[in-house]
Amino acid sequence: MPRGEKPYELAEASGLARLRIAAGLTQAAAAEAIGMSKHSLGNVERGSAPVSDEKLGRMAEVYGVGLEKVARAYRATRMERLQGMVKDARRAR
Repeated sequence: MPRGEKPYELAEASGLARLRIAAGLTQAAAAEAIGMSKHSLGNVERGSAPVSDEKLGRMAEVYGVGLEKVARAYRATRMERLQGMVKDARRAR
């Protein structure tokens, strides 16, 4: 586990964060290597912000995995986020 990461974070991590952690990178190190801020990467990992195809490609390079794997993880994270928003809206009615 990367230095500075808390043990519980892997269990709670999104697919993108799991790929980053498996690559041995902290969020700060990954963000710098990808060319985005740590804050932006955190938003992407939580599914609360979109990311460009260029950045997804850079994530694949930095994490040492295929682009398809990164894209699947990103789509799954966004879908989970959207489903959560729908559930919250239904509860608020």
